[in-house]
Amino acid sequence: MTLRYRCFALRLLKMAAAFKKFRSEDILSLYKSAYNTKIPWKEVFEEETENYFSIFEKATNCSRSLVLSSVLSLTSTLCGPNTKVTVGDNSFYRVKPVYRCTGLQKHQLNNQGYGIITCDEGHRFLSSVNVKQSKGEGERSLLCKMWGGKGDSSILVTGTRGFSKTSMSCCLFIQPQPLLSELCQLGGDDGLMDRFLFCVAKPVFNTTAITKANVPLLRDTKLQSFENVMNNIYEEHLAGKHYKLSADAESVFDGLIDSYSDYMNAKYGSDHEEDKENETPNLNISLDESEMMTSKDTIHILRLAAVLHVFQHSFSCGLNDGCYTPTPLEITKSRLKQAMVLYNSLSQQKSLFVQAIASCDRDTPALHLKPVATFRDRVAKAMCKSCGPFVTIRQLQKRLKRSLAENIKIELEMLQQNGFGTLKTIKTRHGKRNFFFKIPGNCIDMEIGAHSTIIKSVGINIDTYESTFNDLSTLTDEEKNFTIQHHPHAEGIEGLW
Repeated sequence: MTLRYRCFALRLLKMAAAFKKFRSEDILSLYKSAYNTKIPWKEVFEEETENYFSIFEKATNCSRSLVLSSVLSLTSTLCGPNTKVTVGDNSFYRVKPVYRCTGLQKHQLNNQGYGIITCDEGHRFLSSVNVKQSKGEGERSLLCKMWGGKGDSSILVTGTRGFSKTSMSCCLFIQPQPLLSELCQLGGDDGLMDRFLFCVAKPVFNTTAITKANVPLLRDTKLQSFENVMNNIYEEHLAGKHYKLSADAESVFDGLIDSYSDYMNAKYGSDHEEDKENETPNLNISLDESEMMTSKDTIHILRLAAVLHVFQHSFSCGLNDGCYTPTPLEITKSRLKQAMVLYNSLSQQKSLFVQAIASCDRDTPALHLKPVATFRDRVAKAMCKSCGPFVTIRQLQKRLKRSLAENIKIELEMLQQNGFGTLKTIKTRHGKRNFFFKIPGNCIDMEIGAHSTIIKSVGINIDTYESTFNDLSTLTDEEKNFTIQHHPHAEGIEGLW
């Protein structure tokens, strides 16, 4: 056996040993927690698109989460290297990590910067990156560089060699066990995994009755596949397009940037020795104990907004009359909010895997993955256990260490949709504040699925919830007046005063 194949065999043995470290019941529990952090499809797509994805899933037995991952990656690629989205004067090219230094330049030059890497065994891709890094090759640094839209070119006496821009995307499919194994072996501080989005898909295997009922529904639509939609996206963006946020969308994005600014000021504006003692091991992923927090978040959200904008327009044209019109160059506020909601769910799914790995002692022969609460459950728990008939986002931030106001707001909006309270922005003498007025305990109906799920996830009973709801000890007179004026159930709780 040659040295090359010996190294490969040792690598396989190392991977096999790593797989045995995790107990199958722990992996299943973690996987369930991740896919139960569901993507709120109705908040991310228009009704016609959401309905089509649902029919497509039932007719083909292909999870819509897998479809979503595929269409987003392909849309990003087909927009081409000359298409960009900007906020003000800042430009963000929509690309994902690329693969293989050798042959990449020739491929990109021959294909004008287009390309997509797909792999149904994603651990092979990650393993290859790890192996090459151990050999001293700079592939990871190239992946990080190209994620920003930059190509790989050198200026020589004879001219420029390579390519200056790329829109190559990477879409990996991987099972939970090998994913955990590869995350364990990733190291370094280059932020490679910050550049990947995670989308956890629940297994789909419908009964024959469901499949047979939905196949005719799919045939009745004007789209039997996404081929025409993707062809249109490619042809429309051959020369490149320049997308911008609308004025009100830019205002929302500015608010998102400000929330990161507040987070950074709070983190570094005081002594954080206690935080350092509890800091989790670095896994090449920016991690905090409540949710994924990276410097790439805002760029991810902006790119998702652009990709959703392009895909949704072309998809709607194909679904309705098959007459494709140019995609508007302005990205609306509602589209940006859809991207924020989607990214909030994807980042939560990702954080569960990362936090589970961070909680393990990797030197032991058998690893036990500790249960990890989702950010969604943490917000609900903090809300339910806060004293009084309301809670502010600022108060929740103090309870949920190192969390963004915008992410908490998204979760409170979902609680509002489930009938568990009302979120209002009220002008006070200290400026505008976000109040979440909680539902009274006597209004909670355990027969309602959403109410029951929230109470069970929080781990308290209705009597305990009602007791904390009725506790007014921390409220100021001004806050009591706000409650009387603005609480939707003010008349029903007037006896508290």
